[in-house]
Amino acid sequence: LLTLRAGEPYDSWDVKTLARSLGLSLHSAEPFHPAAYPGYAHRRTIGFDDRISAQNNEDITRSRCVTYVFWRRADAQEQATTQKGKKTKKARMAPRAGDDSD
Repeated sequence: LLTLRAGEPYDSWDVKTLARSLGLSLHSAEPFHPAAYPGYAHRRTIGFDDRISAQNNEDITRSRCVTYVFWRRADAQEQATTQKGKKTKKARMAPRAGDDSD
């Protein structure tokens, strides 16, 4: 998982390309909701500073943030293969029309 604010300088980091270069595959990208992480407290790189920091994650909730979920490519390929197998198995196990074998 990686969560970043949308906008510069974060957009220029091009994390999806960086991840691909490390053998990772993007699984999903979802809006970040701090309330989903009990105890989460946003901090700037410099830490909390009363002069510029906000309480209650206000810095984060006022801006658009995205959580990226990356998989190792091998794991993503294995998951895709497993999902295809489940769909095929379900199709084989589904009752046929007119099958009254209860």
